[in-house]
Amino acid sequence: MQNGRVTQPMKIDDYSTKKNKDLKAEENMEEILEELEEIRVNTPKGFSVRAIREDRDCN
Repeated sequence: MQNGRVTQPMKIDDYSTKKNKDLKAEENMEEILEELEEIRVNTPKGFSVRAIREDRDCN
C-alpha cells in the first residue's frame, strides 16, 4: 500500500490468497468426509426406530 492507496496487484494477491485458503479448506473437508464414509458402525437391527421413538416420546 502506497500513500493509503490500494493497488491492483494487492487486490489480486489478497484474492488469490483467500481463494487458495478456501480451496485448501474444501480439500480438507472432502478428505474428512471420505474417511467418515469408510467407517463402519454396526448397530442392532431396529436401533434407529427405537431411538427415534424414545426421543419423540420423551418430549
